[in-house]
Amino acid sequence: MKKVSDNKGFTLIELLISMALLGLVLAALTSLFASTNRSYSSQNMVVTMQGNARAAMDFVTRTMKGLKSITILNGEGTSDSDITFTTDETAFGGGVCTHRFSRYDSQSDGPGTLGYSYGCPTITGNRQPLAPNITRFTLQRIGTPTTRINITITAETPHPRPDTGTKGTFILTSSVDLRN
Repeated sequence: MKKVSDNKGFTLIELLISMALLGLVLAALTSLFASTNRSYSSQNMVVTMQGNARAAMDFVTRTMKGLKSITILNGEGTSDSDITFTTDETAFGGGVCTHRFSRYDSQSDGPGTLGYSYGCPTITGNRQPLAPNITRFTLQRIGTPTTRINITITAETPHPRPDTGTKGTFILTSSVDLRN
C-alpha cells in the first residue's frame, strides 16, 4: 500500500477556526450596520423637523412682511396656541382681514401642528397645516407704534432619537420690520 503524503483539503481544526473568524467578522458588520441605521434614522428625523420648522417660519415671515400695521387680538408674547391678528387690506380690495396662526392637535404642553387660516370680507380660507411637532409659537411686537415683530418657533422630533434617547429640539427666531 502506498502512503499518501500529499494531503489536499482542510483539517477539522482549520475549518472551525475559519468559521469562528467569519462569525466575528459578520458580528462586527451587523453591529456597524445597526449603528449606521440608528444614526441615519436619527438624522433623518432632525432634518425633517428642521425643514418643516423653516418652511413654517418662511411662510409666517412672508405673511408679516407685507403688513403696514398689525393688531394682535390674543396670544402675544406667550406660547399660547392661538394667535390672531388683523390687517387692513382695503387698498387691495380685501378690507380688514383676520389672520390666525394656531397650534392644534396638541396634548396640553405637547407638540402640535402649526396651522394658518385667514378671513377677509371677500375671501375666506380654511385652516392649512404649516408644520407638525411645534411646541411653541410666539409673536412679540417691538416699539410704540409697532415697527418690528419678533417671531419664535420651537419644534421637536416626533420620537426620541435612537442614538441619544432624547427628543431633538430646534428653535427658530426671526424679526420682521413693518412697512411704513
